[in-house]
Amino acid sequence: QPRGKLPEEVGQYHLKLFYILTFSCPISVLGEFLHPCEDDIVCKCTTDENKVPYFNAPVYLENKEQIGKVDEIFGQLRDFYFSVKLSENMKASSFKKLQKVSQVYDT
Repeated sequence: QPRGKLPEEVGQYHLKLFYILTFSCPISVLGEFLHPCEDDIVCKCTTDENKVPYFNAPVYLENKEQIGKVDEIFGQLRDFYFSVKLSENMKASSFKKLQKVSQVYDT
């Protein structure tokens, strides 16, 4: 096998994962973008039940594009915020105030 090429099985795995995330997994709004903080973004949790996201949980836009992972959770028990460590291809300055961020739930 030539160096630098992925085995065909790995490519098929990523294609299957993309298909599952794009077409079959429901999304749930996790919160709203408030402001950038260095290379991260700060969001306010807006879930109905104030469900706390777990650390390193993937965070997505409404179109299911992954933007990063939950980094820190802070604030009061019923009124809390979380920061998102952005993926390398994302810029904190590209988000709009109150833009929705979501979680994808595996079915």
